[in-house]
Amino acid sequence: MKWIKNPITFRFVFVAIGIGATIFVVLKYIHAPERFNIAEFVSQKTFLLVAIIQLFLIVANLMLEGLRWHCISYPITKYPFRKSFKQVLIAIPAGIVTPGRIGELISRSVQAPEGHKTSTLGLAMASSVLHTIIIGVLGMISFVATIPFSNELRFLSFESNKLLITIGVFIGIAIFITWILKKGFVYKSNVQLLTKGLKQIPLKSIIYLIGFTILRFICYNLQLAIWLALFTQIPTSEILTLTPIYYLIITIVPSFILLDLGIKGTAALLVFSSIGAATPAILIAIFMMWIFNTAAPTLLGSVIIFRQHLKSKNS
Repeated sequence: MKWIKNPITFRFVFVAIGIGATIFVVLKYIHAPERFNIAEFVSQKTFLLVAIIQLFLIVANLMLEGLRWHCISYPITKYPFRKSFKQVLIAIPAGIVTPGRIGELISRSVQAPEGHKTSTLGLAMASSVLHTIIIGVLGMISFVATIPFSNELRFLSFESNKLLITIGVFIGIAIFITWILKKGFVYKSNVQLLTKGLKQIPLKSIIYLIGFTILRFICYNLQLAIWLALFTQIPTSEILTLTPIYYLIITIVPSFILLDLGIKGTAALLVFSSIGAATPAILIAIFMMWIFNTAAPTLLGSVIIFRQHLKSKNS
């Protein structure tokens, strides 16, 4: 597995996965046996109501991310919440065009006060790792909880003991990640930054961080479930049992803007087609999530950057 040590080869593999996923999604949509007409499922009033709810949820989502960042960065930056929130928004465009949103972490550190940029990068990495761990834990809980119903869920229809396979898979992932860290694919300097970042976070801030992360996780699970319920007529409660699994999958596979929809669409088809959701309905729901949760915040962050550029140019 020498390719893992080579960052260029590693990125090429992920790009290949992303391109393959995008082609798969396009072909699934073109050849879908179902004919989907939004007007048959959704009235204009209902769609407008859902759009307003989604706007409220995306604002709550961004505010919670701002609170996450503020509670751990304040001891170093001394920035008020308003400035911490602006840091989050400005970093979004940088994250969207880089694999694994690594640019978002770097952008937050660049905005830190002089002399604290490296420390802030460590904090950003620590925040990202804790966020991933929480998604992983909640996703695994949801995965294990759906095992009793695996006869109805095609993607869980194993022939042998499902619980043992599930535990084995995640133990294997944990061993694989540990091996990567020890072999140095994640550069030693990055590991040191991460360790330093974790040490800088007080226990009280970690508790707040976990709380805000769980609330944010609930928020975007609700967002996806509402879009899917709107287009599929499947009860929101039933969809919510599977959304954590979907987020677990897309968290494992890094992506960037050009391949984002392909990877997310493939994961959504894998998970939600198992409860009878039509292919076009799933893909439209994922596209609406992308518009509200990715495109809109990216546009907002870009506007803030552009305004700052104009101010600095005029001053």
